[in-house]
Amino acid sequence: MSTCYQIDTDRCKGCGLCVMVCPKKVLAISDQLNPRGYFPAYQA
Repeated sequence: MSTCYQIDTDRCKGCGLCVMVCPKKVLAISDQLNPRGYFPAYQA
């Protein structure tokens, strides 16, 4: 059984917590700002 997560980049504050704890290391922080002015996480 596999779990799939989806990041809402419009609401992400770019704290990086999900990137640090991702067991597969497939998340990263974007270099583009979201509408709220943060750099959101995304699936690399």
